[in-house]
Amino acid sequence: MKLRIAGLTVICIAALAGQARAQVVWDSPMLMAPRPAVGTGLYLIDAHRAGVGILGTMRQSPQGVGLRLGIVDGRGDGIGILGGVDVSGLLATVSPDFPFDVSWVAGIGAGFDDWLVISAPLGLSLGRTFTTPDATLTPYITPRLMLDANLGRDPPARNELRLAFALDLGFDVAFQPGWMIRFGAGLGDRGGLAIGLVF
Repeated sequence: MKLRIAGLTVICIAALAGQARAQVVWDSPMLMAPRPAVGTGLYLIDAHRAGVGILGTMRQSPQGVGLRLGIVDGRGDGIGILGGVDVSGLLATVSPDFPFDVSWVAGIGAGFDDWLVISAPLGLSLGRTFTTPDATLTPYITPRLMLDANLGRDPPARNELRLAFALDLGFDVAFQPGWMIRFGAGLGDRGGLAIGLVF
């Protein structure tokens, strides 16, 4: 069953890679559960209509700073480069009166292909962890606003600022000892897919 899910996800990523492309951004999808996973992550991604690529992440504490760096198939024959930092802070936890963990999430990063896009997202992550004898399951959503600065001399960059909105859907499955399968999908102004391992 796990292999079927992974296979279907890879097929979806490959199909989306053939769509019209735009400038790469660093946060698609953002992959921010309310309690972000500690460790090193390696993902296959389709980053905001920029093509298939590889993303690496690193986080040393759940509420600390996360780092990411990736390369993707860019426009034409080029490659796109993306990188950024993210932070979060726990606002609420699951209780008899409230069904979700909630964190604020923020970050800053950049993507470069034909021109440079610097993006600063700010939003919330809402989710809940379910425990089974063999694994923990954490579905979550991350609505957020992004301020994008497009920097370049030629259209369509136009050295402009733009406010954008996205909603990420995520699902983490953690196994013992200490590794996790993570899936994320972006909607809105940050369409994208990611699947990978955190260890």
